[in-house]
Amino acid sequence: MPVVSLKMDGLDDLLALLNQVSAKVESALAMEAALAGAEPVLAQMHVNVAKDSGNLDSQLAIRKVRKRRGRAAVMIGTGTRDYEGDGYYGSFVEYGYFRGKRDSRQIKGSSRGANTQQRKWVPPQPWARPAVDSTRSEATEVMRSVLRAGIEAEARRR
Repeated sequence: MPVVSLKMDGLDDLLALLNQVSAKVESALAMEAALAGAEPVLAQMHVNVAKDSGNLDSQLAIRKVRKRRGRAAVMIGTGTRDYEGDGYYGSFVEYGYFRGKRDSRQIKGSSRGANTQQRKWVPPQPWARPAVDSTRSEATEVMRSVLRAGIEAEARRR
């Protein structure tokens, strides 16, 4: 799946409060915010994805990728990498592909995939990128509110 990162501006006051929060709480808050911000993107992906067989739609999920001090990452998609997992064909749908038999004699040479005139190009039907683009501001706002609420709750405890 395409790699997407969101950057939030205007969080100076939150960062000042975050400096008072312990590393354990900071990591937990970062993951909580990342998971909350991924929800609107996943919902839009479910709307955008082609539902011919329904298999691709059923494979869409949010997965935790990493969590370090103050940083968290989640993956929204079908598997761990492009063209892998049960919903492997999601990348084909997203990026497009050639349909038809490849001539292996032509692929071995320097002209890789040269037999394209006999193969039909199936154009892309993007579903992941448009979902990210259309929900970027909503996801950012959700993450910002989760971070703010968590940091303020932690500050009140101290």
